[in-house]
Amino acid sequence: MYYFAYGINVNADIMGKKGLFFLERRVGRLVGYRLTFNKQNLRPQLPEGVGFANIVEASEGTVEGVVYRLPQGVRSKLDRLERSPEHYRPIEVSVATDEATVVCTTYQAQPDRTAEGLIPSRNYINHMAASGVFSADYRRELEARQVYSGQCATCQRDTGVIFHKEAGRMYVLCPPCLEAKRIWGDVLGRALTVIDTEAVMRHVRRADKAYESIPDLIADAVELGLLDGPQARGSDDSAHR
Repeated sequence: MYYFAYGINVNADIMGKKGLFFLERRVGRLVGYRLTFNKQNLRPQLPEGVGFANIVEASEGTVEGVVYRLPQGVRSKLDRLERSPEHYRPIEVSVATDEATVVCTTYQAQPDRTAEGLIPSRNYINHMAASGVFSADYRRELEARQVYSGQCATCQRDTGVIFHKEAGRMYVLCPPCLEAKRIWGDVLGRALTVIDTEAVMRHVRRADKAYESIPDLIADAVELGLLDGPQARGSDDSAHR
């Protein structure tokens, strides 16, 4: 079967993680529809204002995505992963590729599973953009979309945030703090938890001095007891990063 993906499934890595292995992958354009994010989310850990991708008919619209050729017998698994028919319904569409126009199955949200005013998370947009399949204009429009904002768990700024799951709990972190968490963990030699990162950020905000390097900052945090030393290993080492 041919399947047209327009949301995070445009990312081949996401397809692999879902166990949806494909025989062929082509860039495709669906004319007569536009992309929206008005699908209500299914995850209780996410705020109600976060929406997932959907397509709606629009005479002047075009949706860019990926045409996958899938092995036989995958349809039932795809339906299950797309929560069909309760949340999304399968529809047939004609998608233009560089080689030919292909009749594909895609999924459109059921009307009673949509809502006005929903916006995507930064995670969702990042997964889509990382696919590398979109035209420059389409990608610019995608990355310019309003994304969910909240208070970062580490720096306490209100900004666009990324949802980060750690030790069974969902946190919201701004992209700079999430990157700092990763870098500081690399310097320290172990994974930093969100709580670790928040302690360092609080120290950075309060410290009345400049640091010449990240290792200097980490050394100071260790000396002050904000972080365990490089050789320390706690139960949080397995936390997701």
